[in-house]
Amino acid sequence: MAEALLYAHPRMGPHEFAPVSHRLQPRACPVPGGVGSASGCFPAIDCGRSPNIEDTFVMLDVSHLKHFRPLIVTPTHSHSVFVNYFQSVLNLINDVRQFEMPVCVYTLAGESLITRARNRCVATFLDDPAWTHLVWVDADIGFRTEALLRLLLSDRDIAAGIYPLKVDQWPAEGLTVGMNYREFVDRCARYTVNTGHSDDAVVRVDVDEDGFVQVREAPTGFMCIKRGVFDRMKVAYPELSYVPDGIGEIASHNFFNFFDTSVDPTTKRFLSEDYHFCRLWEAIGGTIHVDALSDLTHHGYKTYTGNFAESLKHSVAHAIGAPTGLRYEMSGLHHLERIPA
Repeated sequence: MAEALLYAHPRMGPHEFAPVSHRLQPRACPVPGGVGSASGCFPAIDCGRSPNIEDTFVMLDVSHLKHFRPLIVTPTHSHSVFVNYFQSVLNLINDVRQFEMPVCVYTLAGESLITRARNRCVATFLDDPAWTHLVWVDADIGFRTEALLRLLLSDRDIAAGIYPLKVDQWPAEGLTVGMNYREFVDRCARYTVNTGHSDDAVVRVDVDEDGFVQVREAPTGFMCIKRGVFDRMKVAYPELSYVPDGIGEIASHNFFNFFDTSVDPTTKRFLSEDYHFCRLWEAIGGTIHVDALSDLTHHGYKTYTGNFAESLKHSVAHAIGAPTGLRYEMSGLHHLERIPA
């Protein structure tokens, strides 16, 4: 396995150069808006930053950002990331300078077991008390800076962005005459989010005034988790503590098997590690929210796009998964109108 910490701080000297420690001790990369690595630094490139970032927020004031220390975490088995991810991270580093918020990007490469990789990343995060939020961003996810800042400023314990599945959902009845690609995506894209219980009479989907929806299961491909979530889970699940036995593992008391796979005892659904994590949090009274107003890209053999808000308007049952046979009720559709241009 290989790990690296890329660190950018808004208050950097313009001409000095120094490497960032490979042992995960945050130190500033000296290039303004740049990215540090074990081998040196390079300047961040503006790949089309989004204008009027402040105009999209209605939660915490943007002044709170200077008090946040988010750790962007990306596990990658193949040691590679896709261009949509790379450009997004560069834009993020460039954009957040105006808010005086340091950005750290931690990558863990070469771990073949995603559950073990995520648990190791959590241990690394918890070992440094300076970091306030763990933000999962998978190596195949593209995002605008606003999308990540909305998760931070939402002030929710767990907030996630939603991205389309890497599959074209062609309707069995075929396409209507004159339908363009954007209309096809709005109507047919499927997303990585589920809600509802098997014994519910109805599945309620409520969009709040900030454009967030409470759900049961959200993906870790783009998820912001407050530090306090892990603190609570460590207390609630002491039996999940473990000692890693891999070669070269870090010495830490913060290894917990929070990210694991499981089988739902009622429905017998197989739960991936992100959904299992959400269930653990829900079981101790926690809530999970997803942002309906931020569109992400998901790269496979092509870059998949989607407009989650428009998909919700067209068919909530198509956009959000739920136990088979349940009826949906949706409220707050008018809160989906404030979609960033």
